[in-house]
Amino acid sequence: MDIAEQIRQNLPRNPTETVPLIDDYCSFYRSLFSDVRNYEYFKYLHLGLILTVKRKSLPGISKIVNVSSQGLHHFQDLRKP
Repeated sequence: MDIAEQIRQNLPRNPTETVPLIDDYCSFYRSLFSDVRNYEYFKYLHLGLILTVKRKSLPGISKIVNVSSQGLHHFQDLRKP
């Protein structure tokens, strides 16, 4: 089932995959995130930190990993209540 169908049916979805190294490392922290989007941004931030970009800023990282800079800016580490 694709992501759009999961959203339409209001089903929980799996996070998108990145680089196996980042996915394996971040999987240890998956239980800390109640929202899959926050977990994905957590992975994108880690991916951006290990890439060779001149500016390790949120706008610079968002351009490289092809996600919204606003999404990275509003990323929150929300623990489950």
